[in-house]
Amino acid sequence: RAAFQKGVCFNCHGQNGVSTWPGAPNIARREGMLQADQALLQKLRAGRGAKPAFQGLMTDPDILNVIAYSRTLMR
Repeated sequence: RAAFQKGVCFNCHGQNGVSTWPGAPNIARREGMLQADQALLQKLRAGRGAKPAFQGLMTDPDILNVIAYSRTLMR
């Protein structure tokens, strides 16, 4: 959870994975989460559109922790 907040993911994806920003995937509804961890890691490293790139800002283990935590928010 700390990495989720450190990465400011909750600003767009909400504390419970419910999107609060237009166009941000709703993690609670599994939007964008039905991919392998490595595919999500690559996307989070690179960023796209309003989503910032986290390469150099977070370590790969921290990003993988964010992915793991995000999966716990899926309903």
